[in-house]
Amino acid sequence: VLIGTYELIQEITKKQKMKDDKEKAKLKQLMETIPDEEEVAIDAIPLAVKS
Repeated sequence: VLIGTYELIQEITKKQKMKDDKEKAKLKQLMETIPDEEEVAIDAIPLAVKS
């Protein structure tokens, strides 16, 4: 029973690592598509004004 449980845990861990690796690759790809900071313009509208 313990050997089967150990193998099951190993398989679950392996699948989780593969899923994590895919997510990391996807995030890395998304980060590469973001332009440099100097090219990004942000239009901000103040919600309140200090007087």
